[in-house]
Amino acid sequence: MSSVNIAIIGTGNMARTMAQTIRKVRHAKLYAVVSRDPERARAFAREFHARRFYGSVGEMVQDRKVQLVYIATPHTEHYQAAKICLLNGKNCLIEKPFTVNAEQAQELLSIAAGNHLLAAEAIWTRYMPFVQTMKQMLDSKLIGEPVQLSASLTYNIRQVPRLTDPALAGGALLDLGVYPLNFASMLFGDDVIRVNASCSYTENHLDEQDSISLIYRDGKVANLSASMVGVSDNRGEIIGTKGYMVIENINNYRSMSVYDARGKKIRFVKAPRQFNGYEYELQQVIEALESGQTECAAMPSSEILCMMHMLDFIRGEMGITYPFEKKERPAIPTQAQEERTEPEKEQEDEQSRAVADATEEAFLTHEAQKALENGAGDTAPGEDDPMNGQVISSPDEEIRVDPKEPADGDENP
Repeated sequence: MSSVNIAIIGTGNMARTMAQTIRKVRHAKLYAVVSRDPERARAFAREFHARRFYGSVGEMVQDRKVQLVYIATPHTEHYQAAKICLLNGKNCLIEKPFTVNAEQAQELLSIAAGNHLLAAEAIWTRYMPFVQTMKQMLDSKLIGEPVQLSASLTYNIRQVPRLTDPALAGGALLDLGVYPLNFASMLFGDDVIRVNASCSYTENHLDEQDSISLIYRDGKVANLSASMVGVSDNRGEIIGTKGYMVIENINNYRSMSVYDARGKKIRFVKAPRQFNGYEYELQQVIEALESGQTECAAMPSSEILCMMHMLDFIRGEMGITYPFEKKERPAIPTQAQEERTEPEKEQEDEQSRAVADATEEAFLTHEAQKALENGAGDTAPGEDDPMNGQVISSPDEEIRVDPKEPADGDENP
């Protein structure tokens, strides 16, 4: 197979990380970079030896040599950039979160399916080979039947401006909460019958710290949390009927320790060495393109949609709506609400319940998956809008780390 020509939209930290990763992955070639600032695009292209640079997505998609586009812009720009790319025949790898809500995700995946294109989500922990190690340990029943899971991801990053900006879909959930949720999904599945979510708020009414509990049909429970104001060990723990297992760092797996019912460590597995951890998602995307697939097994389209509906429902529980969204979500009680008359309360509460029920039903029944069968959606691109030594042959291959390169993955969200 010849190399896949990749264009990167954005020139920030994640764009740089992917540019470094491309150098290490077989059949991957950095071909172009896009930034609303042409000079930044030029400098980025020069630094990472890209052949082309562009000042807008509209310009880039006219380049027939671009085969895959990696979108590393702020959350709120994912949808528009990806839509332009997909409508112009470009496969996409979109940074997490895939979009800011399920409605946008449905549209993008429908367009991709209708045009036989790949639209994948770059949530790196889904693609890491250590996921299979954890699943195999659960299947071995060494800890008995798994009954409960807990996971937390916390970083003191409140000073990052976009995290406190509603117009940029800020808050802890889309940046940090997605990791505990994906951790639970990978190990316990998605047959969730009840979701309870609450949070503390920033001054702009965004979630600052999240507390989420999931109840599964078979009785399992997952307790998840995220914070953008504190720090912790970011562990995950799975409790079973005969013991438990602890995962060090759910955002870049380091090791797994297994304990018996008396708390004695009976097994320890260290995660394999890696370049930076992002090589796995890129390798699987390239393998999918090589085999003519339009999704990755580690994070298929149905799972992307399921997770986006989950995020929508959780925001509804928290009473958080971004200013650019049309649909209203259930709001948290305020003093003004408490002063409503009884008829007003009943009417407004009924409306809130209807919104919550509709969102929950969509999530729990995966109605969004049907969009993949309904065709390509729009057929014409919108107006151009500017956006900002070693290889691996398979995700399971151990990667020797160049002493000049970092041994640990980028743990910044």
